[in-house]
Amino acid sequence: MKRRTAGWSVVLAGFWNRAIFLPEWTLPRLFPLHLIAEHKVDIEVALLSALPLIYRDPEVAMEISHGFLNFRPQVLNDVCLNRCEQMARDMLVTLPDTPVHAIGINFGFQEAHAPASVVAMFSEVDSGQLGERGWVTGERRVVRKMTHGGDTLLLTVTLTGEMVDFDFNFHTDASGSNAIAQLSVTEGRIVRLRDIALGLLQETYNLVIEDENVVDRE
Repeated sequence: MKRRTAGWSVVLAGFWNRAIFLPEWTLPRLFPLHLIAEHKVDIEVALLSALPLIYRDPEVAMEISHGFLNFRPQVLNDVCLNRCEQMARDMLVTLPDTPVHAIGINFGFQEAHAPASVVAMFSEVDSGQLGERGWVTGERRVVRKMTHGGDTLLLTVTLTGEMVDFDFNFHTDASGSNAIAQLSVTEGRIVRLRDIALGLLQETYNLVIEDENVVDRE
């Protein structure tokens, strides 16, 4: 089992004014070390307004669109995760009047060869009949919505051939409340949720994380 880098993010879904996020406003607030060479920030401006504006340094990529702010760790360690969380919290504090309706903290994992115990989750009584009619199943998906304490988890498990993906979305419904949104990115929560996801993979699905070194605490 390996981490799928593209599946790791902190997403603030709301109605963001993209015009605010000009370099002279964004860089000093979210990338204060941008003048130092090793913290250089690349800025990607899309030709189409429907595509996000992206700021990226060696630790974090920030994507801005009218519907979300998306913070992605560039290295899957505690330093980058905590910085994503801090940047999300800073935006909620700095722009308190922005209507935010949901927050997602996401982790993605992939296993090239799904064990039999995981494949058994996808048993289908109608697969034979569908095959007889010429329908070929490309992927199968199981989605669970679960709660534990104050956390809500949407867990999606997708089987494609022998490969299985686990996508953890720790979801918070903010309903336009900035205070609720801030609680979802309180300091240290992202690392706690990461450890919950790892625990579920290891203890529930008996899957071993092969690239453990990338989350060594720094």
